[in-house]
Amino acid sequence: MGLETNGFICLHPEQDNEVFLPTELGRSIQDHSQLQTVISGAQLPEEFLHRDLLLHARPLFLQSRFETAVFEAFKSLEVAISEAVNAPDGLFGAKLAQYAFNPDDGPLTDLGVDKSEA
Repeated sequence: MGLETNGFICLHPEQDNEVFLPTELGRSIQDHSQLQTVISGAQLPEEFLHRDLLLHARPLFLQSRFETAVFEAFKSLEVAISEAVNAPDGLFGAKLAQYAFNPDDGPLTDLGVDKSEA
């Protein structure tokens, strides 16, 4: 974890021998748990995520519950694919993805792309 990279410390503006000072962000951190939360939040910024992932996966990621966060993210992806293709009941998981993205006639396949480029 890079303290300078993540904005917790910076070079002293009046020193030339690599003396570092805490930034305002660095001074605001009270303990290791809070530091980890801030860094995790920077690794998975809210503005990059779909609203379903913000609700279901990101909170788990911020709690370092990575396996559960990935599970929730895949579950959200599966629901989104199913809704996008109006999938029949009982079609889920790998079979849903194969149906949705079938290179010959999948509803979510860009049929305008040359197959050699896909």
